[in-house]
Amino acid sequence: MGWKLNILARPQQPGDDLEAIARCLGFDGQPCEQILLERALHPAPGVALAFWNHHLIVLSSSLVEPLLHSPQPSASARATLQLLGPHRVLVATLHSVTNLYGFALFQGGELIRGRVGAADEGLIWQHGPAFAWEDSVEEEFDGEQAVFTFLSEVFGCSLEVAEDQLFKLEFKRYQTSFKGKIKRLFGF
Repeated sequence: MGWKLNILARPQQPGDDLEAIARCLGFDGQPCEQILLERALHPAPGVALAFWNHHLIVLSSSLVEPLLHSPQPSASARATLQLLGPHRVLVATLHSVTNLYGFALFQGGELIRGRVGAADEGLIWQHGPAFAWEDSVEEEFDGEQAVFTFLSEVFGCSLEVAEDQLFKLEFKRYQTSFKGKIKRLFGF
């Protein structure tokens, strides 16, 4: 299976409400559709939100890409982390066709560990001490497997061996609002 995903996740908090989270992140507060995880994994405009395994799961290219662009998050990336609260935030991207992978762990808005790489470019950047499960040999590093292992905390298992039930998880998709675009671009 070819993978293409952009995901943020943090522990679910008491009182979490998907519509309120969507508005906070700059999207319309009313969902435009409900979609299954198997479809939501492929990037599309807007954001898809759901709860699973005691985590808030956010699928959005526009939120993930700035967080993995470099180890020094941009102003918009820092704003996204601030909006998600002072929690443990896991961020990952995977594109099987180009062999692009990336994962980052933030705590309280600070990057603890991150690594991004691709087949042609090799290792693009990394920050922080490696997780115990990471392969120490650069030439043999399997970025796809690393992303699956990294996200197993969120999904309860590796995506490559997940039960069909997980892929039937319903997400609510929200579109970008004009006010949200301005908020993300200019920070107000």
